[in-house]
Amino acid sequence: MFPNFSERLERELKGIVDKRLAIHSNHQAVNKNEEGVKVNVRAHEHQRYAVWSGGSLLGSLPDFPNHCVQKAEYDEKGPGCCRQSKVFSFY
Repeated sequence: MFPNFSERLERELKGIVDKRLAIHSNHQAVNKNEEGVKVNVRAHEHQRYAVWSGGSLLGSLPDFPNHCVQKAEYDEKGPGCCRQSKVFSFY
């Protein structure tokens, strides 16, 4: 929800893409008439709700309760048990 984020991101990505194309064209024979790669960042009209939507989707998965920290575990181990995500760890 940063002001003008999509425009800033597009400008920065375009700079990165242009630098990589320049490096690539120096190493290989490339047609000098090529325009390059068009970078287009589009902001979704409902992006302010993206976190809620993702959390809602994650919470609706049937296996989600198995990945939650139970109060008894939190009381036993303390806040350190929340520093590693059970949802995203694959160990």
